[in-house]
Amino acid sequence: MKRSPSEKPAEGLVEAINRLDWNPHLFAGLLMDHPIDIQRRIVDTFVIFLKMYKRNNENQHLRYRTDDHAAEMIDEVDLTEFDQPW
Repeated sequence: MKRSPSEKPAEGLVEAINRLDWNPHLFAGLLMDHPIDIQRRIVDTFVIFLKMYKRNNENQHLRYRTDDHAAEMIDEVDLTEFDQPW
């Protein structure tokens, strides 16, 4: 089955993060080297991911998809500024 343009980079990111030598600080720094419009799309994507993760963690039927430690980290981030209808 043909993968969508969004699936390919997502799978590549998951594969890269799965490496033992993954460095999140280096990765974030490299993202900062890209043009502003690309940075905006990356931030938009991560904000959507964080909000989805938080909702899944709060839903007893979807909580199995989340990690308590990650959910606690997200709770510390104020996402209310990004509240908007999807």
